[in-house]
Formats: sequence, C-alpha cells, structure tokens
Amino acid sequence: MKEINRFFLYYCVALAIFLTTATLSAEICPGAIASFSSETKILFDSKTGLEWKVGPDMDICFLSAQTWINSLGNGWQTPTRDQLRYLYLFLRESGKSLPFKDPRPWVWATATDSDFAWNVYFGSGFISWSKSRSFKFFRAMAVRKRKQ
Repeated sequence: MKEINRFFLYYCVALAIFLTTATLSAEICPGAIASFSSETKILFDSKTGLEWKVGPDMDICFLSAQTWINSLGNGWQTPTRDQLRYLYLFLRESGKSLPFKDPRPWVWATATDSDFAWNVYFGSGFISWSKSRSFKFFRAMAVRKRKQ
C-alpha cells in the first residue's frame, strides 16, 4: 500500500510539472546557437553556455548512467529535469533531434530518492520518473558549464 501511495504522489508531482511547463516554447531560448561535434559527441548551447555530452547509444539503467557520467570527470554531471526539458524545447524549435538511433529516447535526469529518478521523454518533453533499475529505452547524457 505504501508503494502505491508513493507512486501516486510521484505521478501527481510529474503531472503538475508537465502541465506547468507544457506552455513553454522557444521564447526561453531566442538567439541560441547550437553546435554539435560528432567526434566528441558534445552539443554546445551558446545561450546557456552549457555543453551536453551524448552518452552511449544503448539502453542504460540510472546507476550505469551515473557510473558513465562520473567517469567523464571535468565537471560533467547528471542533468536536472529542467535542463533536459529546456534542451528538448530548444531542439524541437530548431528542428533538431538527439543523435541516437531512436531520436526520441527517455533521458535520465537526477534521482528523486534511492529507488527512483527523473527522466524526460524527447518525443514530447514529458517529465516523468522511473525506477532506477529500469533501462529499456533510457539513454544517458551529461551536462556542464563550458569552460572559458
């Protein structure tokens, strides 16, 4: 019963976040220029100064995604759900997609607790959470502020 209540709570929170961010548009990123290096797999957003590292193009659980991000060092970290939502909106408005085989994957964001983590669906921008052990259709990305 406790598990059902926690699931319902997470569902309500995710739904509230989605409904409040569904009206966001490209107005949050006018004039942003993105460049992507297929060699380094890094996307740079000139508006925010953020660099996005594209992870392995394979199904990955949250813990494995964290291991990959930690192995990068140099300031790379797990993106927040807001950062991923911004990236989704930016890519959608610029007519671009993530360079994965499936250009609309779920991408892991930060953890909610020891069992669940946030994620963003790049097919619609929907923000959700999933068990950290889930891996089917999930991808990893890392983010950091570009060093000047």
